[in-house]
Amino acid sequence: MACHPDVVGWATLLSSCRVHGDMEIGKWAADSLIELEPQNPASYVLLSSLYAAKGKWNEVAQLRRGMRDKRVKKRTEI
Repeated sequence: MACHPDVVGWATLLSSCRVHGDMEIGKWAADSLIELEPQNPASYVLLSSLYAAKGKWNEVAQLRRGMRDKRVKKRTEI
């Protein structure tokens, strides 16, 4: 029986890709995470951070536009 990663697995992979700067696997993890939870802002923020660290500002802007279009918002909590 095959085992498929859940939200926690994809989020962990995406987070570690951000730490290690692995753009290719990070994009794959983010796409998979967004497919599972399209309204969760964490995946967009982590991917945006990964793009920014690599200087890919056009991708950052495109991702933020996509968040705005999908009405995904980061929650600010105190």
